[in-house]
Amino acid sequence: MASPKELRKLQPGVYYKEHPSRKRDSINKDRQWILLQRLGGVRRTSTLGWEKLDKVSQGDAINKADLYKANFRWNKANPLEAPKPICKADETATSKATDEATTTIEDLSKRFLKQHAEKKLKAATAKEYRRQFDKYINPALGKRRITDIEKKHIIKLVEDLSNSAPIMANRVLATIKGMFTYAVNVDLLKVSPASGAKPPGKENEKDRVLELDEIAAMFKALSNHDNRDTADIMRLIVLTGLRPGEIAEMRRTQIKTELNGTWLELNKDDTKNNQKHRTFLNSLALNIINDRTNDLHLTNYIFPAKTTSGFMRKDVLVRRVSRIQPTMQEKSIEPFTAHDLRRSAATGISKLGHWAVVPDIMGHKPQGVTRKHYDLYSREPEIKKALEAWGSTIENSLNENPDNIIQIPTQNEQIQ
Repeated sequence: MASPKELRKLQPGVYYKEHPSRKRDSINKDRQWILLQRLGGVRRTSTLGWEKLDKVSQGDAINKADLYKANFRWNKANPLEAPKPICKADETATSKATDEATTTIEDLSKRFLKQHAEKKLKAATAKEYRRQFDKYINPALGKRRITDIEKKHIIKLVEDLSNSAPIMANRVLATIKGMFTYAVNVDLLKVSPASGAKPPGKENEKDRVLELDEIAAMFKALSNHDNRDTADIMRLIVLTGLRPGEIAEMRRTQIKTELNGTWLELNKDDTKNNQKHRTFLNSLALNIINDRTNDLHLTNYIFPAKTTSGFMRKDVLVRRVSRIQPTMQEKSIEPFTAHDLRRSAATGISKLGHWAVVPDIMGHKPQGVTRKHYDLYSREPEIKKALEAWGSTIENSLNENPDNIIQIPTQNEQIQ
């Protein structure tokens, strides 16, 4: 708001301020209209807005001042009625109260998706949020006002869902919590009714790691698998440590051949955490990519698919890895997921002594003030060395040459 020295009086209660760069006598002239009134012994200040920028005219300012005076007289004459606004602050509070009283869960979900999810999150995440609202949340709570929602309503929704889909119930609860956190941040609510609600489903333990002999057995089994796309993606996850979705969306333009080797460059839009990532492609990984490119005459996506996106979707890959498990069990390999392969790569590289660059290979965000703001070294030589050693270890294991295999202790051997 303008200081009193900057204000000029038009008439009692109505003031204005000339814009410093939009002078009254210039082409871009502009004025900010402000009301300074004393109603009921209390000074009221109302900043109405700029004449040009906000479309608030001199007449609007005069009429608003008269309205506030009339409302003050009406409030005094009708003490038992709901008071009418006598300043801009009252109008804002009334508008906020109206929003709280009329906004439904369905209204809030649309605003949350438009203003938060679709602007700040990856498209796939926003799409999944929308699906959860359409399928689970809005059918159960959509017509209720946000001010009427209590924790018990949320708990009932997720507990009912957990009877058939316990893990999805956890995801839905997380989405609901995110929506109400947004409502608090934009001042629609003071507190979130979802605060303190516990996930009803038991999450699967994420500690499955394939040992080197299992990885070698898996590679050999995949060499004869009838679905080449699935087999190649699974092997590349192990060889690079990248996320399954990052492999499935790989493009030829991301592959950069340089003097120090071949690298895969991912832009912010290509990664889960919206952070650029660059990783080395060892010889085994590069052979898989080159063979696909040459055999299939690829020009864009390394794993093309007849979808709207043009590449294999992550959910399709997850299902394919699940369907391949009986084949793996025939080779004495216990069940695993696509993400377990990424964990296996991280663990194997760490066992080889390259644990310091595992977060960089994984594409995780730097942790701590030093790594975030001071130590900006890329660690590319160390990343290359680690991934070359990892590729050589797997290759030697495939060739069953014990003299050349870098022995990696198993989980049990490490504990002893």
